[in-house]
Amino acid sequence: MVRASANLSSGDVAILGRVLANGKGRLSTTTARHLLKVRFSDADIARMNDLAERNQQGLLTPAERADLDSYVRVGHVIAILQSEARQALHKKS
Repeated sequence: MVRASANLSSGDVAILGRVLANGKGRLSTTTARHLLKVRFSDADIARMNDLAERNQQGLLTPAERADLDSYVRVGHVIAILQSEARQALHKKS
């Protein structure tokens, strides 16, 4: 498993959005539709639920806390990109 050593900032997300837009200023319809289908796997959802429950009980190890934080950050990035995708599709219709 590859682990990111730094947190994603809003600038990082903006750069990723521009990369996905391929320098055209807006996501293509194909890219936007694909982004709206992006989901965590069932295994990742089960892991997140387990970590969240154990976090509420104060039972996470530092490594598990880092995993939970990673899931939260990735979830935020997905949500932002999907918002951009919805906007791109709305503007094209």
